[in-house]
Amino acid sequence: NSFADRLTGDQRDVAAFLSEDVFSRLEPAVQSFLLRICVLTRFCPALCDALTQGDDGRAMVDELEASSLFIFSLDEERHWYRFHHLFAEFLLRQLREREPGLERELHRRASIWYSDNGLVVEAIRHALSSEDHHLAAGMLDRWWSTIDRRGIYSASVAWAEELPAQVLNEYPGLQLWRSLYLLCERRLDEARLLLEGVTARLSRMAQDPSVEPLRLRQWQYLCLHRQLILAKFSDDIAGVERLAAELHQRATESVDYYLEGTVQMALLLARREQYRLGDCEALSVKSRAMFLRSANEPTLIWHGCIVGPALLQRGEIDAAIEQYRASLALVARVTAMGDQDMAAMPLALLAEALIERYDLPEARDCYERAEPMGHGVGLIDDLVAAYVSRARLCAHDGEHVKAQALLREGLGQAQAGGYERLRWHVVHERIRQAVLAGDVLGAQRVASDTNLPHDD
Repeated sequence: NSFADRLTGDQRDVAAFLSEDVFSRLEPAVQSFLLRICVLTRFCPALCDALTQGDDGRAMVDELEASSLFIFSLDEERHWYRFHHLFAEFLLRQLREREPGLERELHRRASIWYSDNGLVVEAIRHALSSEDHHLAAGMLDRWWSTIDRRGIYSASVAWAEELPAQVLNEYPGLQLWRSLYLLCERRLDEARLLLEGVTARLSRMAQDPSVEPLRLRQWQYLCLHRQLILAKFSDDIAGVERLAAELHQRATESVDYYLEGTVQMALLLARREQYRLGDCEALSVKSRAMFLRSANEPTLIWHGCIVGPALLQRGEIDAAIEQYRASLALVARVTAMGDQDMAAMPLALLAEALIERYDLPEARDCYERAEPMGHGVGLIDDLVAAYVSRARLCAHDGEHVKAQALLREGLGQAQAGGYERLRWHVVHERIRQAVLAGDVLGAQRVASDTNLPHDD
């Protein structure tokens, strides 16, 4: 039997078996090879050479495979392999005991190889495991636009948060990308503080003659762009229009289709919230074209969720539903690294539109699918859909206790985040439900508690 066949879950002492019956019988060169590649979750001959700093990776892998030494091929081309997990754990313990300082260096070599070969996720993970904070920050800084295009959102924020603040502050571009994802997760206070820090740093860099002027202008433009996105997520409509105009005046030397698309999309939201719907179609078409040219498909998820409410305002319910369904399909296709939770945003908005069409069974299904995902990513529109429209559906179904609980939670979200639009939607729905229940005094009490204007 092969070694792998003999390694079973009920082995009394797996470590002793591996040490005495397997590892100790191997040639020293094979032992050294195994210890230097054991930090990898998968490996190929070229990657092995990068870690061992040799040129016999192909021959060694072939020898391991021929002896069935706990390795498994991951493809028909016999290019990628992995170890049996128990053998990998054993080897890593051996490495730490025999050469305790080598593990971090091996992760560093793996990170560089993965980065050079465009394998971004592995490059960043190994950089973090190397505990070389500047290497990891540099990897994130280099690959952030690729991360964005691949829809790796929550994981990328978590990666950056593993690094010390003083290291992150040395990479303005990285900090500016971080701020964008903090905003997407509605962590507005954190994003605001981060942008204040970047602004101060850029002011200091402007006095440093060693800083490349073009790079500085690019960072300054990005910082202004993030202020626009902050205004968008804060529902600061006047701020959105002012900052969009300033960005157009300070456009960089080359067109960035992604940035230009987000500016057009922010303007669409601003016009929509002022019921100035005349140019919304043009802004929708322009921003979508920009995102397609930038090859940033995940941004089209947001596009659909901003265009949809404008269509609802114009009474185009079916068109809004089509936008939300397209956004959901994109979530399933292009997001990665566990960020399927982004589906909560289009699901809630789709449910709201389905309620408008009185397609209540599917609306209930959408809310049930979205509930485990929470509401960590999105704009105020999906909070209104998740709390207010769902409370309306619950009241229709006779679930009045649940409806009131949703409205209380929605009001708490509004107060915690300073979301005035959400607050007024909640207040309106509380009054509406009280009136429908014949509770006029309750409706008056809600109006009084929220300082609604009234005639004496």
